[in-house]
Amino acid sequence: MANRKPPDPKVAALRSHASLNPHPESVADPMFAGSDFFDPRDLVQVKYEMVRRVSVDGQPVSHSAAAFGFSRPTFYAAQSALQAGGIPALVPKRPGPRRAHKLSVEVMDFLHRTRAADESLSAAELAQRIKKQFGLQVHPRSVERAIARAEKNSLTPSGPTRSTSGSAIAAYEQLRAHVLSGPSSSGRPFDVLLAIREGIAAWLIRCSIRVATYAPSTTAAVSGATAAPVVSDAVRAGLVRGLTSMALATRRSLNR
Repeated sequence: MANRKPPDPKVAALRSHASLNPHPESVADPMFAGSDFFDPRDLVQVKYEMVRRVSVDGQPVSHSAAAFGFSRPTFYAAQSALQAGGIPALVPKRPGPRRAHKLSVEVMDFLHRTRAADESLSAAELAQRIKKQFGLQVHPRSVERAIARAEKNSLTPSGPTRSTSGSAIAAYEQLRAHVLSGPSSSGRPFDVLLAIREGIAAWLIRCSIRVATYAPSTTAAVSGATAAPVVSDAVRAGLVRGLTSMALATRRSLNR
Protein backbone atom coordinates (compact mmCIF):
# COMPACT_ATOMS: atom_id res chain seq x y z
CA MET A 1 0.00 0.00 0.00
CA ALA A 2 1.46 3.34 -1.04
CA ASN A 3 2.34 5.76 1.73
CA ARG A 4 0.07 8.76 1.84
CA LYS A 5 1.70 12.15 1.70
CA PRO A 6 1.17 13.95 5.01
CA PRO A 7 -1.15 16.96 4.78
CA ASP A 8 0.53 20.34 4.39
CA PRO A 9 -0.05 22.29 7.63
CA LYS A 10 -0.01 25.62 5.79
CA VAL A 11 -2.81 24.49 3.49
CA ALA A 12 -4.84 23.59 6.57
CA ALA A 13 -4.06 26.97 8.15
CA LEU A 14 -5.03 28.88 5.00
CA ARG A 15 -8.22 26.88 4.66
CA SER A 16 -9.14 27.55 8.29
CA HIS A 17 -9.06 31.29 7.55
CA ALA A 18 -10.91 30.91 4.22
CA SER A 19 -7.82 32.30 2.49
CA LEU A 20 -6.67 29.31 0.42
CA ASN A 21 -6.32 30.40 -3.20
CA PRO A 22 -8.31 27.88 -5.29
CA HIS A 23 -6.11 28.52 -8.34
CA PRO A 24 -2.49 29.04 -7.20
CA GLU A 25 -1.28 27.72 -10.55
CA SER A 26 -2.70 30.86 -12.20
CA VAL A 27 -0.30 33.15 -10.36
CA ALA A 28 2.46 33.97 -12.85
CA ASP A 29 4.02 37.00 -11.15
CA PRO A 30 7.80 36.37 -10.82
CA MET A 31 7.76 37.41 -7.15
CA PHE A 32 5.95 34.16 -6.35
CA ALA A 33 8.34 31.88 -8.22
CA GLY A 34 10.48 29.81 -5.86
CA SER A 35 9.79 31.87 -2.73
CA ASP A 36 8.74 30.46 0.62
CA PHE A 37 7.38 33.85 1.76
CA PHE A 38 5.48 34.89 -1.38
CA ASP A 39 3.06 31.98 -1.62
CA PRO A 40 0.56 31.72 -4.51
CA ARG A 41 -1.68 29.63 -2.26
CA ASP A 42 -2.19 32.59 0.11
CA LEU A 43 -5.18 34.49 -1.29
CA VAL A 44 -4.70 37.50 1.00
CA GLN A 45 -1.07 37.96 0.03
CA VAL A 46 -1.74 37.38 -3.65
CA LYS A 47 -4.44 40.06 -3.75
CA TYR A 48 -2.32 42.55 -1.81
CA GLU A 49 0.65 42.07 -4.12
CA MET A 50 -1.64 42.35 -7.14
CA VAL A 51 -2.89 45.77 -6.03
CA ARG A 52 0.63 46.80 -5.02
CA ARG A 53 1.91 46.08 -8.52
CA VAL A 54 -0.43 48.79 -9.80
CA SER A 55 -0.37 51.34 -6.97
CA VAL A 56 3.39 51.23 -6.28
CA ASP A 57 5.05 49.67 -9.34
CA GLY A 58 2.78 51.35 -11.88
CA GLN A 59 1.69 48.26 -13.80
CA PRO A 60 -1.52 48.46 -15.86
CA VAL A 61 -4.54 46.96 -14.12
CA SER A 62 -5.15 44.43 -16.88
CA HIS A 63 -1.55 43.22 -16.80
CA SER A 64 -1.44 42.87 -13.02
CA ALA A 65 -4.82 41.13 -12.81
CA ALA A 66 -3.81 38.60 -15.47
CA ALA A 67 -0.42 37.96 -13.85
CA PHE A 68 -2.13 37.09 -10.58
CA GLY A 69 -4.88 34.98 -12.13
CA PHE A 70 -7.81 37.35 -11.56
CA SER A 71 -10.26 39.39 -13.60
CA ARG A 72 -10.38 43.19 -13.65
CA PRO A 73 -13.55 43.26 -11.47
CA THR A 74 -11.77 41.12 -8.89
CA PHE A 75 -8.82 43.51 -8.96
CA TYR A 76 -11.08 46.51 -8.35
CA ALA A 77 -12.89 44.71 -5.53
CA ALA A 78 -9.53 43.96 -3.87
CA GLN A 79 -8.42 47.55 -4.42
CA SER A 80 -11.61 48.87 -2.83
CA ALA A 81 -11.27 46.49 0.12
CA LEU A 82 -7.67 47.56 0.68
CA GLN A 83 -8.69 51.20 0.65
CA ALA A 84 -11.56 50.55 3.05
CA GLY A 85 -9.84 48.44 5.68
CA GLY A 86 -6.26 47.68 4.76
CA ILE A 87 -4.93 44.14 4.57
CA PRO A 88 -7.46 42.73 7.10
CA ALA A 89 -10.24 43.61 4.63
CA LEU A 90 -8.67 41.24 2.10
CA VAL A 91 -9.35 38.24 4.34
CA PRO A 92 -12.43 36.55 2.83
CA LYS A 93 -15.53 36.66 4.96
CA ARG A 94 -16.95 33.34 6.09
CA PRO A 95 -20.46 32.41 4.94
CA GLY A 96 -23.09 33.89 7.19
CA PRO A 97 -26.45 35.67 7.04
CA ARG A 98 -27.15 36.77 3.49
CA ARG A 99 -27.49 40.47 4.21
CA ALA A 100 -24.50 40.65 6.54
CA HIS A 101 -22.29 38.97 3.95
CA LYS A 102 -23.29 41.33 1.18
CA LEU A 103 -23.04 44.53 3.19
CA SER A 104 -19.53 43.86 4.45
CA VAL A 105 -17.11 46.56 5.56
CA GLU A 106 -15.74 47.14 2.07
CA VAL A 107 -19.22 47.29 0.52
CA MET A 108 -20.39 49.74 3.19
CA ASP A 109 -17.31 51.89 2.67
CA PHE A 110 -17.96 51.96 -1.08
CA LEU A 111 -21.60 52.87 -0.40
CA HIS A 112 -20.56 55.71 1.91
CA ARG A 113 -18.06 57.15 -0.59
CA THR A 114 -20.55 56.84 -3.46
CA ARG A 115 -23.20 58.77 -1.53
CA ALA A 116 -20.65 61.40 -0.51
CA ALA A 117 -19.80 61.95 -4.18
CA ASP A 118 -23.44 62.19 -5.28
CA GLU A 119 -26.16 62.51 -2.63
CA SER A 120 -28.89 62.48 -5.27
CA LEU A 121 -28.45 58.77 -6.01
CA SER A 122 -31.46 56.64 -5.11
CA ALA A 123 -31.28 53.32 -3.28
CA ALA A 124 -31.91 51.50 -6.55
CA GLU A 125 -29.06 53.38 -8.24
CA LEU A 126 -26.76 52.65 -5.31
CA ALA A 127 -27.66 48.97 -5.54
CA GLN A 128 -26.66 49.04 -9.22
CA ARG A 129 -23.33 50.68 -8.33
CA ILE A 130 -22.67 47.93 -5.79
CA LYS A 131 -23.51 45.26 -8.37
CA LYS A 132 -21.14 46.83 -10.90
CA GLN A 133 -18.28 47.20 -8.40
CA PHE A 134 -18.55 43.91 -6.49
CA GLY A 135 -20.80 41.71 -8.59
CA LEU A 136 -23.31 41.49 -5.70
CA GLN A 137 -27.08 41.59 -6.13
CA VAL A 138 -28.38 43.78 -3.29
CA HIS A 139 -32.01 44.82 -2.93
CA PRO A 140 -32.60 48.60 -2.69
CA ARG A 141 -34.39 48.07 0.63
CA SER A 142 -31.21 46.49 2.01
CA VAL A 143 -29.32 49.58 0.92
CA GLU A 144 -31.85 51.85 2.61
CA ARG A 145 -31.66 49.87 5.86
CA ALA A 146 -27.86 49.92 5.80
CA ILE A 147 -27.83 53.70 5.33
CA ALA A 148 -30.34 54.16 8.13
CA ARG A 149 -28.27 52.03 10.52
CA ALA A 150 -25.08 53.94 9.68
CA GLU A 151 -26.79 57.29 10.24
CA LYS A 152 -28.40 56.12 13.46
CA ASN A 153 -25.05 55.06 14.87
CA SER A 154 -23.42 58.31 13.68
CA LEU A 155 -20.54 56.32 12.21
CA THR A 156 -19.13 56.26 8.71
CA PRO A 157 -18.92 52.67 7.47
CA SER A 158 -15.15 52.80 7.26
CA GLY A 159 -14.62 54.29 10.70
CA PRO A 160 -13.89 51.12 12.71
CA THR A 161 -11.23 49.90 10.27
CA ARG A 162 -9.20 52.93 9.25
CA SER A 163 -7.29 53.31 12.53
CA THR A 164 -5.32 50.10 12.00
CA SER A 165 -5.41 49.63 8.23
CA GLY A 166 -2.31 51.73 7.58
CA SER A 167 -0.43 50.11 10.46
CA ALA A 168 -1.14 46.64 9.12
CA ILE A 169 0.17 47.66 5.70
CA ALA A 170 3.32 49.15 7.27
CA ALA A 171 3.86 45.99 9.31
CA TYR A 172 3.50 43.75 6.26
CA GLU A 173 5.85 45.99 4.29
CA GLN A 174 8.46 45.49 7.00
CA LEU A 175 8.14 41.71 6.67
CA ARG A 176 8.37 42.09 2.91
CA ALA A 177 11.45 44.32 3.13
CA HIS A 178 13.21 41.83 5.38
CA VAL A 179 12.59 38.94 2.97
CA LEU A 180 13.69 40.94 -0.06
CA SER A 181 16.82 42.15 1.71
CA GLY A 182 18.28 38.67 1.31
CA PRO A 183 19.03 35.72 3.61
CA SER A 184 20.28 36.50 7.07
CA SER A 185 22.96 34.44 8.77
CA SER A 186 21.32 35.05 12.16
CA GLY A 187 17.84 33.90 11.23
CA ARG A 188 14.45 35.38 10.44
CA PRO A 189 12.04 37.34 12.65
CA PHE A 190 9.25 35.35 14.25
CA ASP A 191 6.62 37.29 12.28
CA VAL A 192 8.22 36.30 8.97
CA LEU A 193 8.29 32.65 10.01
CA LEU A 194 4.67 32.83 11.14
CA ALA A 195 3.58 34.27 7.78
CA ILE A 196 5.53 31.57 5.94
CA ARG A 197 4.14 28.71 8.03
CA GLU A 198 0.51 29.79 8.43
CA GLY A 199 -0.20 32.63 6.00
CA ILE A 200 -0.95 36.33 6.18
CA ALA A 201 -4.43 35.92 7.72
CA ALA A 202 -2.98 33.96 10.63
CA TRP A 203 -0.21 36.52 10.99
CA LEU A 204 -2.79 39.33 11.19
CA ILE A 205 -4.72 37.52 13.92
CA ARG A 206 -1.81 36.36 16.05
CA CYS A 207 0.01 39.68 15.76
CA SER A 208 -3.09 41.86 16.05
CA ILE A 209 -1.84 43.60 19.18
CA ARG A 210 1.44 44.54 17.55
CA VAL A 211 -0.03 45.42 14.17
CA ALA A 212 -1.24 48.79 15.46
CA THR A 213 2.13 49.69 17.00
CA TYR A 214 4.57 47.57 15.04
CA ALA A 215 8.25 48.38 15.57
CA PRO A 216 11.38 46.28 14.99
CA SER A 217 12.44 46.68 18.62
CA THR A 218 9.24 45.00 19.86
CA THR A 219 9.15 42.13 17.38
CA ALA A 220 9.21 38.74 19.08
CA ALA A 221 11.88 36.53 17.55
CA VAL A 222 12.80 32.89 17.52
CA SER A 223 16.22 31.81 18.69
CA GLY A 224 18.85 33.70 16.72
CA ALA A 225 16.30 35.82 14.81
CA THR A 226 16.91 39.43 13.90
CA ALA A 227 14.53 42.37 13.79
CA ALA A 228 13.01 43.30 10.44
CA PRO A 229 14.42 46.45 8.86
CA VAL A 230 12.32 49.60 8.94
CA VAL A 231 10.51 50.33 5.68
CA SER A 232 12.43 53.01 3.81
CA ASP A 233 10.97 56.49 3.42
CA ALA A 234 10.91 55.99 -0.35
CA VAL A 235 8.81 52.82 -0.10
CA ARG A 236 6.50 54.35 2.49
CA ALA A 237 6.04 57.46 0.35
CA GLY A 238 5.35 55.27 -2.67
CA LEU A 239 2.64 53.41 -0.80
CA VAL A 240 1.03 56.65 0.34
CA ARG A 241 1.11 58.02 -3.21
CA GLY A 242 -0.23 54.76 -4.59
CA LEU A 243 -3.13 54.49 -2.17
CA THR A 244 -3.92 58.18 -2.65
CA SER A 245 -4.02 57.73 -6.42
CA MET A 246 -6.34 54.73 -6.00
CA ALA A 247 -8.71 56.87 -3.94
CA LEU A 248 -8.65 59.70 -6.49
CA ALA A 249 -9.22 57.29 -9.36
CA THR A 250 -12.20 55.78 -7.56
CA ARG A 251 -13.63 59.24 -6.86
CA ARG A 252 -13.27 60.25 -10.52
CA SER A 253 -15.01 57.08 -11.69
CA LEU A 254 -17.89 57.73 -9.31
CA ASN A 255 -18.31 61.29 -10.58
CA ARG A 256 -18.61 60.22 -14.23
